Amino acid sequence: MPETAFLITAFATLFVVIDPPGLVPLFIALTRGMGAEKRRAMARRARSASQAGSCCS
Repeated sequence: MPETAFLITAFATLFVVIDPPGLVPLFIALTRGMGAEKRRAMARRARSASQAGSCCS
């Protein structure tokens, strides 16, 4: 059985690839308690996943 962290990561990546602008409110909600630098790092990671997904599809 896959680990919970893997499933969350897989679904998050899928959602980022499918509808990046629609996930802005979700991103803000999930990163609310993070500092600015950590939030930027998460945004960069999401952007990279989105670009990789759009290149390969």
